[in-house]
Amino acid sequence: MADNKEYITNNDTNGKISISEDVIASIASFAAKEIDGVLPLTSAGDEIAEIFGKKNVAKGVKVQLDENSVAIGMGIRVRHGVKVPEIALTLQRAVIQAVETYAGLAVSSVNIYVGGIDFGAKSEAAED
Repeated sequence: MADNKEYITNNDTNGKISISEDVIASIASFAAKEIDGVLPLTSAGDEIAEIFGKKNVAKGVKVQLDENSVAIGMGIRVRHGVKVPEIALTLQRAVIQAVETYAGLAVSSVNIYVGGIDFGAKSEAAED
């Protein structure tokens, strides 16, 4: 593990398990994709990187590892017509559940940063 990534490590009788912050960010990103009305926060740099074959599954997700927990920050866009506080709370709960379930890590916080509204895609809430 010669890279410069941060890892959180759990030691037990069978050895140790190290999980990188990139894995945690990917889990959080996939949880966000399951929430209707949440869109990833993208930048021009991300789109250019994808053209050259470098995909970043966890765009807009920052992870801070502590000894016993993880803090996650997520930048998102929302679809026009959704209730931002409700969708952010739903996203927080989904990310906490996913990280605790799949990585076995305690989540100290999930901070959501809404950076835009997508007016091009209609949500079911906007149609009602």
